[in-house]
Amino acid sequence: MKTAVVTGAAGAIGSAICCRLVSRDYRVLAVDVDPEGLQRLPEQTVPVLADLTRPDFTDVVLAAVEAAGRHCDVLVNNAGMVVPGPLEDTDPEAIHREQLVNLYAPMVLTCRLP
Repeated sequence: MKTAVVTGAAGAIGSAICCRLVSRDYRVLAVDVDPEGLQRLPEQTVPVLADLTRPDFTDVVLAAVEAAGRHCDVLVNNAGMVVPGPLEDTDPEAIHREQLVNLYAPMVLTCRLP
């Protein structure tokens, strides 16, 4: 059985991706910050509660892949966020969180997952 890691798994697009991968006999590690959303996914998924804005998120995801007993065959960098409004009115911390989720997390996962 192949293993897939899907970030942003609890959202509408992420959950659809998880369902499709499960239907194709993948072991799906569903990564999201929303514990309730992870509970709504198919029971065949492995919920991985991780906040992609925290420095330890890679440790959490890597540990889940290791616990699954395999390497990652498919990585779906689906997580994303948008800070609405004019840039000049946006809190710099919100911009930083947006960049962590949209840019940094996908780069790190792509480089570090076995």
